Amino acid sequence: MKIKKLLGALLLTGLISPVYAELGIKYTADNDKLLDSLVKKGVLTEEEAKEVRVEKPKETKTAEKKKNGPDIKFYGVVRQFIDYDYIDGATDDKDGVKLTSFISKVGMKVQQDLDHVSEGLKANLVVETSLFMDDPTTGDRRTTRLGNEKILTGFEGKSWKVDFGRDKHMLWKNLVIYGPFEDLYGSPVGEIHMRQGLRMKNAVYVTKKLTDNFTVYWNHQLSEDKNTKDSDVYSAKWAPIENLTLTGTYYTGDATPGYTKDNKSQLYTASYKFSTGTVLNYLHSNDRYKDYDTKGNTVYLQQPITDKLKLSGGYGWRAKDSVKAYYAGADYSLTPDLTLQFRGQIVKADNPITFTTAQDLTGHVGTDRWNFGLGLEWKF
Repeated sequence: MKIKKLLGALLLTGLISPVYAELGIKYTADNDKLLDSLVKKGVLTEEEAKEVRVEKPKETKTAEKKKNGPDIKFYGVVRQFIDYDYIDGATDDKDGVKLTSFISKVGMKVQQDLDHVSEGLKANLVVETSLFMDDPTTGDRRTTRLGNEKILTGFEGKSWKVDFGRDKHMLWKNLVIYGPFEDLYGSPVGEIHMRQGLRMKNAVYVTKKLTDNFTVYWNHQLSEDKNTKDSDVYSAKWAPIENLTLTGTYYTGDATPGYTKDNKSQLYTASYKFSTGTVLNYLHSNDRYKDYDTKGNTVYLQQPITDKLKLSGGYGWRAKDSVKAYYAGADYSLTPDLTLQFRGQIVKADNPITFTTAQDLTGHVGTDRWNFGLGLEWKF
């Protein structure tokens, strides 16, 4: 009996773990049989056995993390569309069918636990690259270049994160999160709201979660030029009630060369998810870019029809040049990661505007656009 009690005590306190380690034995679910046997024989109580079941895997997991070093994860998304795009009303009228992969990308995330420094502390490295599979060798903005989408290194804790490098700024991130079709193929976001350069480089990205439902963000880009002002983005996200999310974002940057006024944007979004699964988003912005002042509004609705089919659509309008955009989409899940997608949009303006297109990233000028496409999105 004394030997059994001693064995139970050793198992409970963990003193027997080094013996397991020397023999190459790891604590697994199979060890539960030993614990059950000790409980039946009265060596351990049910409560003592429960403590061992919880604590030993935790200790083993921590030891393995320290031994194995950083976690490395590869991920990506492939998008391929066949589309019809027609723009008229100006000198560079455009009409044609094309193949587009806007925007496919692959990425790598490296994360190292630093619990021995401070509990919950991690070091991060992220490298993300866009892929232009339809024509990857063209010597322009569509050339595949390592880290052109994102390249960040930094640290994070339980309620904060600090990164350094190149990434989307929060103004564009919120347009992507709450705007139509993630501001990808078929989205008229660029015709209604100003994206203000999309990304920052040579920048600092700070995130701080103040409460469970309130988070603030600050992005700061160093200009590296004494004659050019640094750029800043301030943003906040608030979830005052369940299923409702509100954001406010302010962007300020130096005037574009050749123009006199600083570029600025204020973006406000509201998103509500109904019990039926329906998601309704509204976006409003006050923008100035290249001395061009305007206001934009977008309403975006997503409606699940079945477990596999989701329909979406909406309307956007911009005050200056009286721009109006109508758009619709459908997503059918072939698998959880592979989706068949339809996208369509019609945009009309009183005066010629620059249209942002999936294939031609520099855009085309015109007054009217009809754009429809069918394609696949594959995430991995």
